[in-house]
Amino acid sequence: MQDDVCAHGQAAELREAARGAASRPLEVLSSGKGFSYGLTWVAGAVASGEPAGSDLDRSTLSAAQTVRADFVFVEASSPGAAARAAALKAEGIEPAWAVCGPFVRVARERGWASVMRDSLKDPRGVCGAVRAAMRSVLEATGLGVSVGARAFVLADEIATSAGWLVDPAFVRRDLVRMYRPFVEAVEAAGGFAMLHSDGDVSDEAASLAGTGFRAVHGASGGMTSGAARRLRAAGIVPAGGVAVVTARSCLAEAVDAASAAMMEGPMLVCDDGAISSPEDVAVVGRVLAELRMRTS
Repeated sequence: MQDDVCAHGQAAELREAARGAASRPLEVLSSGKGFSYGLTWVAGAVASGEPAGSDLDRSTLSAAQTVRADFVFVEASSPGAAARAAALKAEGIEPAWAVCGPFVRVARERGWASVMRDSLKDPRGVCGAVRAAMRSVLEATGLGVSVGARAFVLADEIATSAGWLVDPAFVRRDLVRMYRPFVEAVEAAGGFAMLHSDGDVSDEAASLAGTGFRAVHGASGGMTSGAARRLRAAGIVPAGGVAVVTARSCLAEAVDAASAAMMEGPMLVCDDGAISSPEDVAVVGRVLAELRMRTS
């Protein structure tokens, strides 16, 4: 019984130390130095049919603790998101509050083909719709501020592994500028703004940096060393690096690719957004463990 009491006391002390310690991902975003390790969207993958609520929160927390994550993406629109973020923060894990971007909101309403075409033929009309969608973006961002989030992700699918979904000139000239209210809201709360897109957007690193994004998460195969280099050159911290599909079949290849992306500077090292099962969480955890050993 006494041993149990001591064990519980030590666990409580560790949790309290974690709460008081500086957040590692925020340190990396602030200083532009070092590495932090985490997970993106895992709640759906670990749910196993569980309803939203405490069971799902515990599953998410368990996944984060299993891989020793410094941060976990929390989808702002998911049921119980605020409670999930609070549960992570209570254990010293930084919730990265992920908000659906305005372009995605417009595309879902109008249809992707229509919006992709109109970004070329009627950019003014698309801009009006994106500005209107920003109201919902800012509402979701405000909820994240209210739960104490300090890392915020604007998830806007403007590119895929096959390339840009919209004209890069439209992104540079119009879309990035319309992201500014999101960045301003995050900065006003003392937080850091990140952008997520399924494809490589590093060619627009300068315009993204000028808007105030401190990090960019790249999916569809992780973050390549070339994309990471372009982002760092603009003062942006790359995020990602762990290609889940590759890690499933060849762990060593996934580790080597992520290690190459980490070679030249800071990084938020995490999966590429392709986690779909508890087994994927375990595989990503093994990759992160190996990367920690290489950089220790």
